[in-house]
Amino acid sequence: MTHHTKDARSGDSARSGLPVLTISLADRRCNWIALTYEIALRRGLTRSCITMHGVRLGDGVRLLGIEGEAVTDIGSLVADFYGAGVTFPLGYTDGCQLYLPTDAMLTQGGYEVVSYYEYGFPAGLAPEVDGALRSGLQRLRREGIR
Repeated sequence: MTHHTKDARSGDSARSGLPVLTISLADRRCNWIALTYEIALRRGLTRSCITMHGVRLGDGVRLLGIEGEAVTDIGSLVADFYGAGVTFPLGYTDGCQLYLPTDAMLTQGGYEVVSYYEYGFPAGLAPEVDGALRSGLQRLRREGIR
C-alpha cells in the first residue's frame, strides 16, 4: 500500500513506504502552539515521516539508524525486534525530526512527550509510534537487514 500524506515540517508529500508517525491533533499547549495547530489542521498536515536506515555488517550484526531523538526504550524496541545477534540502534541519523517516545510514554507524559513544539510540530504524536517503528523494521528485514 502506498501512503501519500503531507509532511508536517515541510508540507511536501511524504515519501512512500517510510514509517509514518501520526500527530495527535487533540494536544495544544498554548496560544501560539494553537495557532500553529490551526494552520497545520487547515493545510491537512497531520503526519510526519521519519527515515530508518539499516546496515548489515555480518550474520546477526547490524547498525540501525533512526531519524529522530530516540529514547532508550525505542533502542530496546529495535534490539528486541531482532532478538538474536547484535543491533546498534542509532538516533539522529539523517537529522532529528523530534523526540521519539514509546506509546507507553505518550500516556505518562514527560519532557520527551511534550517537547514537540521545540522541533516545529503543531502537536504531539498519537499513540502509534511503536507500530510505525515496527513497520519500518519489518521493511528493513525484508530488504536484507537481518
